[in-house]
Amino acid sequence: MEITLNQLIDAAPELAMMLRSDIRHGKLAAMRKTGVAGRPYVIDSEVLAQSEHESYRALAQKILKNPDRLPVRRASQSRSESYVGVRGNGDEVWQPLMKMLESQHGMLQQMINVFLHEMQQSHERYDRQGREMQELSYKLGQAHQKAERLERMLGERVGRSQEQA
Repeated sequence: MEITLNQLIDAAPELAMMLRSDIRHGKLAAMRKTGVAGRPYVIDSEVLAQSEHESYRALAQKILKNPDRLPVRRASQSRSESYVGVRGNGDEVWQPLMKMLESQHGMLQQMINVFLHEMQQSHERYDRQGREMQELSYKLGQAHQKAERLERMLGERVGRSQEQA
């Protein structure tokens, strides 16, 4: 049974990126069908069923069990006609869009929180390194002073021993 990439993506949107990249890299055998807009690839359900990915095999089983439930896009409906339909349905059409926007907002919020956390950690790391550099600079200064004292003491002893000799 031949299935278009659009139908596969509609049936399992979570696999969309993986399906596209596997087809493009030749890991999943697909034919390029002429006259199909968007994603012109057609995949045989047997190829999916024999794939090395468990998710592809599960998708193939799902499709083979209920082939009538495959999403079919109406090619004859233009964009302007679809917007007219959107106005007529009201909330039913906007609910999936709102859910998608809410989930994207949540993901964006998580990314911002992770970014802020990483920034805070890097600032703390820079502050800690700055304090350590100050401590090391202070210790280096003390070591220089001690070295100068020891050189003076050594010079005095060498000078005394030369005077005595």
